[in-house]
Amino acid sequence: MNDLVVKNVPFCGTELLAVQERGNGKIYAGINLLLAGLGFNEYQTRYRREKWLEDKSLSKGVRKFSHPSDKGGGMQEAYCINITKLPLALAKLEITPKMEKEMPELSAKLEEYQDRCADVLAEAFLPKKEKQDKPKKESRASVNMTVKTIDTIFSRAGVDPLYIAVEAKRIYAEAGYDIKIPLIADKETMLKLYDCTSLAEAVGAYSEKGNPHTKAISAILQKLTILESEIVTTPYSRNGHDGVTIQYKPSVLEKVREWLEVNYYPTKIPYTDSKGKQTMCTVVYREM
Repeated sequence: MNDLVVKNVPFCGTELLAVQERGNGKIYAGINLLLAGLGFNEYQTRYRREKWLEDKSLSKGVRKFSHPSDKGGGMQEAYCINITKLPLALAKLEITPKMEKEMPELSAKLEEYQDRCADVLAEAFLPKKEKQDKPKKESRASVNMTVKTIDTIFSRAGVDPLYIAVEAKRIYAEAGYDIKIPLIADKETMLKLYDCTSLAEAVGAYSEKGNPHTKAISAILQKLTILESEIVTTPYSRNGHDGVTIQYKPSVLEKVREWLEVNYYPTKIPYTDSKGKQTMCTVVYREM
């Protein structure tokens, strides 16, 4: 237990179990509380947890931890999943028509979990910013301490050093200090990373309405073997909200291109949505 930091994190009207390993900074979510928060009953939760444990990719991110019981005294064990695997795990949840009828709010809640859950859990272990009634320039020593803390947390969470350096530069700039970091001037100089939208644009995969076909790319990604080394955790700051997000390295783009070439750029790609229903993506390709 001394090697773990355990927190109960409020999210979507319920609480999630968040666990961080002190040694490497990796962050995990308690599976049972997460699935129960979505609305699954005890049997449904156990069934889906076992599915994750049997999954070749997801199982690599699952650990069993012992932590103090909330019911008073003693220890309890909990299966937890690494937050880097969480978006894929949630995308693989199967929702039957019966469940959709009995729990009409499930689809909306699942989408919220897919979009924000991993970020919220990661942010639970970031230092909180102090609020001041009268804003004034923060001392250099204080900013240095903030940057040092951020560096430690992001390093343990697996964030690439290049992105940590850029984040450090941003923190200094917001505090009013112009810090020159050799070889790192702008984000344009950094390694190009991709989300589903930019992957779709890069391979020229669009919907019939002319939008980047993110759903088709998601379907392709589910068919590929994506290595942990190809997933990059990067910091972000948006509308005063700081956190981390997950993107893909260029090698994943090459895997998507290779899949398309091997499959002769199919105009129909099957996609399983968050409800467990399979639909067909119609793809219109543009020359790049």
